[in-house]
Amino acid sequence: SVDARRRLVFIAAIHWPVEYKLHKQAAKEGEEAVRYSSMSPLNTPEKHGLLTAIDLDSGEIVWQVKTENPLIGGVLSTASGLVFTGEGSGELMAFDADSGEKRWSGKTEAGVNAPPITYSVNGKQYIAVAVGGNRLFGFKTGQKIRAWSLP
Repeated sequence: SVDARRRLVFIAAIHWPVEYKLHKQAAKEGEEAVRYSSMSPLNTPEKHGLLTAIDLDSGEIVWQVKTENPLIGGVLSTASGLVFTGEGSGELMAFDADSGEKRWSGKTEAGVNAPPITYSVNGKQYIAVAVGGNRLFGFKTGQKIRAWSLP
C-alpha cells in the first residue's frame, strides 16, 4: 500500500522457509514429458511475517514489525495514518504509519489472509476484511466478512 502524502510504501512479507523441487513426469505415447515444481514448508520455527515501511524517495526502511505468522493477505493504509494487515491467527491489526507502533487489533474466527478494505456510509468510515483463512499455510478457514467502524 502506498501513502503518497507520507511518501511511504507498506509491504507485507512472508518468511517461511520451503523446499522447492522440480519434477518430471515421463512422456507418454504421443505426449511430451511434463515438468512441474512443488514446494513443501520446512519444519522450522523460523516462520514469521514482516510488515515494512519503506521511504519512497530514499528506498530506506523506516520501520519494520515482525509478526508471529507470515503475512499472506494485503496491506491497507489510510489518510489518517493507520496501516492495516491481518494474520492467519485471525487478528486484524492497525499500526501507526509513522512509527510502526501497534494501535489496535480485532480478533476473528478464522485467518485474516485477505487484503482489508475501507469504505464510508453516511460519513462513518469502516474497515472490512474477508475472514477465510488459508489451508495451504495451515490457518483456520472460514466464510465470513468482518467489519469494524473507525472512531
